[in-house]
Amino acid sequence: MGKRNEGRSEVPEMTYEEKKEFLSGYIEGKRRIAALLRDWKYWQDVGTSMGANSGEGHGSGAGSKVETAAVKIADIQREIEFNINDCDRLRKEVRNAVERLRTSKYKTALYDIYIAGISRDTAANERGISVGRLNSMIHRAIDQLDI
Repeated sequence: MGKRNEGRSEVPEMTYEEKKEFLSGYIEGKRRIAALLRDWKYWQDVGTSMGANSGEGHGSGAGSKVETAAVKIADIQREIEFNINDCDRLRKEVRNAVERLRTSKYKTALYDIYIAGISRDTAANERGISVGRLNSMIHRAIDQLDI
């Protein structure tokens, strides 16, 4: 093959859509972790409020709700840990792919959107360009990714 794949196994290059999906993986991972943290907080609150009420002796079944909350919290904590490890791996892969770009403005555009998670409006505003121009820059950058 050509220079693009020197030193790499003979794996076909990703399509444009596959590259976008790959780049989006890290941000999606961060969103999953945020959702899990919200769930964890909810069950933490349930367990705390039921635990405080369980000493009242009303036979309300608060003990089983506390146990349910404890199980949910443990499950969510395992899921959070897995997702953090996966997200860390994805961040490194995305960052490595972006760092291989030759053009610094392409690198920073992809970094801002797909790693830092900055909105396109904000990123365009920070550069003093239109969102359309930023989108064109991102499109060209994704085309040039060697992944």
